[in-house]
Amino acid sequence: ADLVIVLTSGQSAIAVFDGVVAVVPTSAVYADLSSSSPAQKQRLSERASEAGFRFADVTLLAPVPRERLATPAQASGPGAERSVR
Repeated sequence: ADLVIVLTSGQSAIAVFDGVVAVVPTSAVYADLSSSSPAQKQRLSERASEAGFRFADVTLLAPVPRERLATPAQASGPGAERSVR
C-alpha cells in the first residue's frame, strides 16, 4: 500500500497504530484522520518515523456526505503532501 488511511476515534488511534505498524511498508504514508489530540498525533508521527514510514495528520474540512469525493482536506506532518493528492 502507498497510503494507509485510518478513520477511527481518538481513543482507538494508538491501538489501531499498534495493530498495523508491523505491516505498513516503509514506502507508505500513514494518514490519520482520527480525532486525537495534538500531543497524541505528535507521538504517532514519532512512532511512524521510528518504524520507517511517514505520518500525516489529516483533517476533513467539510461534511463527507455533502462533498463526497471532493471533500476538502488539510494535512500536516512528514507525509502531508502525499496524503492529500
